[in-house]
Amino acid sequence: TQKVSSTMGGSDTTQVISGDSLQDLLGPVFCNHDGTHSTWDETNISKADTIAIYFSASWCGPCKRFTPILAEAYEKAKAEGKNFEVIFASACSTEDDFLEYYHKMPWMAMRFQDKRIRALMEKFQVRGYPTVVILDREGKVKLQDAYDLMTDENSEKKGYDALVQHL
Repeated sequence: TQKVSSTMGGSDTTQVISGDSLQDLLGPVFCNHDGTHSTWDETNISKADTIAIYFSASWCGPCKRFTPILAEAYEKAKAEGKNFEVIFASACSTEDDFLEYYHKMPWMAMRFQDKRIRALMEKFQVRGYPTVVILDREGKVKLQDAYDLMTDENSEKKGYDALVQHL
């Protein structure tokens, strides 16, 4: 068991993540676009070779500009048969903002205000938005921040072309 603590807005959000498997890290339930929830076993996340956790928020300008870039890379990866999934880990202020922003994404999401999000931010040392942490199927970090890689102005490869080598 790994205990990860943080304080947000003066309230204790201590979260215990028991184990390091992907299911332990991400939790048992995810949001679908139709407002329903799916369990771990009902999702493609449990079968993916590579998983990206997308730390983002509706109020974040760079996030709003990056979401379509990541969505395009996700769709291209899926079209090319890559066993890749993305999970939205929201920092949105309200549930309405979360739902409106999430509907612009083609992947699943962690539940709004899931305490695991804060614990994951601490575990993966997320310091700002947007951040995209790429994990293998065991939950080990393959790439600490794909956002920087995919948007590097000095690189010849951007978006999917920069990401593909890590899938």
